[in-house]
Amino acid sequence: MAIATSSAVNLRTTLAGMIQGWRNEAVRTSIFIVTALILAFFILYPLGILFKWSLVNESTGVWSLNNYREFFSDPELYSALLTTLKLSVATSIGSLIIALPMAWGVSRTDMPLRGLVRSLVVLTFATPSFLIAVGWITLLGPRAGRINLFLQWMFSLESTPFNIFSFEGLVFALTMFVYPFLFFSVVSALDNMDPSYEQSARILGASTLRVSLTVTLPIVTPAILSGLILVIIESFVVFGVPAFLGAPVQIDTLSTLVYGLFSDDPPRFDMAATAATPIVIVTALLLAFQAFYLGKRQFVTISGKSPQPQLVDVGKWKYALSTYTIGVVFVGIALPMLALLESSLLYAQGLPPVLSNLTFEHYIALFTGTSIFFRALSNSFVLAIATVALCLFITFVMAWIVERTTVPGREMLAFLSTMSLSFPGVALGMALVLAFSAGPFPLYGTMWLFIIGYFIKGTPIAFMFARSSLKQLSVELEQCSQVLGASWLKTMRSITIPLMKSGLLSVATLIFCLKFRDLATSIMLYTAGNETIAVLIVEFIEDGHTGPLGALALLVLCINLTLVMTSKKLVGKGAFQM
Repeated sequence: MAIATSSAVNLRTTLAGMIQGWRNEAVRTSIFIVTALILAFFILYPLGILFKWSLVNESTGVWSLNNYREFFSDPELYSALLTTLKLSVATSIGSLIIALPMAWGVSRTDMPLRGLVRSLVVLTFATPSFLIAVGWITLLGPRAGRINLFLQWMFSLESTPFNIFSFEGLVFALTMFVYPFLFFSVVSALDNMDPSYEQSARILGASTLRVSLTVTLPIVTPAILSGLILVIIESFVVFGVPAFLGAPVQIDTLSTLVYGLFSDDPPRFDMAATAATPIVIVTALLLAFQAFYLGKRQFVTISGKSPQPQLVDVGKWKYALSTYTIGVVFVGIALPMLALLESSLLYAQGLPPVLSNLTFEHYIALFTGTSIFFRALSNSFVLAIATVALCLFITFVMAWIVERTTVPGREMLAFLSTMSLSFPGVALGMALVLAFSAGPFPLYGTMWLFIIGYFIKGTPIAFMFARSSLKQLSVELEQCSQVLGASWLKTMRSITIPLMKSGLLSVATLIFCLKFRDLATSIMLYTAGNETIAVLIVEFIEDGHTGPLGALALLVLCINLTLVMTSKKLVGKGAFQM
């Protein structure tokens, strides 16, 4: 009884303190409430509608678990879940095999071209996964894949040796796209690790291999687990690679299953929502594990300003290690991109790239053909720019409230921002269609729904950058400005925002690149007349227009790379630093 009374008193004291805090900062509290309501509406409302449809029988309108019973009892539907789980596990194992030696070689050995490898791996993030998939179709297609035909000719084989349209091909292509998540996580931990631990082990006589296995590896275990979670999440929610390599041969993942049920004639909205729900739940659980469990199990790897780690002399193996790392990047990015480049320049697909078979016709056709290309290009630019503007404005306000005020409950904004991470593209598109097709907010078929979807996915990234940038600025600068008579708005315009321009420009470029070529959300939201570049690429693939497809893919890649390089040139070394 005494414990219950004490708890009630503590609760009343806490509530009274929060209410008093809100009163003391009435204006800031109002801004906080409005911002929180906007985020909650655009994130929680579609999520609630998605769960509702998964629990309602579409024909009768009765609430039940029948949709889930059907999902887990139907072999075709349930197999998509099993395939997704197997794909995530296989891709994780492949990423570990590829990324760990690369990270160790780049950060801890004296192998040549270490800096080049870091820069080249970044290119993966500027390359959409579905373009990589298309490139591998050109290279390893069972009938006319360039590598397949070459190997068949070289070894006089009766049939081509590889088939990218298989589960193994799906694992390979996806692994070559997601391993950088693990690579950069481990490299960052190795770069910041106190080298005295390794030095002590060597002084005691431990070999290089033993030091790596018994000292280095255990210390960076949290970073490995964190990167591995990102790999699993991306493998679980990715749409482009499974759609192009798996779906044509009836290898469905949850993402492609949701799209298939959504696109059926008639659409099966209830089952599509049911199939999307596990994607959201698994993603949310993995993110929660990463935030809470790993956050509490940090290994001490940094102590003040540690000296630069002593690079390990691996002798002649350094050349083999360098060849391996460069080879991984070449196979993962350069080969599929070169395949797309070749396709964009060939007059007759399938014939050798001799001079008489080279042409710029496909590029010319893009700009002189139908108006759909210009419409898709314009839509993509407008949507990406609008998303950047909205994300920067809202997330700056969020970051300022969290970092510069004492409004009680302000961390709710960070929580809501994190929640949107658990909304994968296909599931988000599905939820937005169900939430805004009718009722008080009939936005389906308009560009506004694209902006909402892009905003939800861009918010967490923009918020992390904005919050990080604000943390690096001393609040005394703003206080001095206001003491000298400047208004809050003038202080923001003259001091805070100019000092944050490096981070803001970096995140603006990142969000633009991600949304300019967004596929998973766009494919669920588009209708005739509001196609985007990514949707147009899908249409080219479905129609078998290989030449125009290659030309358009290279155009998207060039736009992304140009923006990234321009941003880095303007910002300098601060670009894309958290």
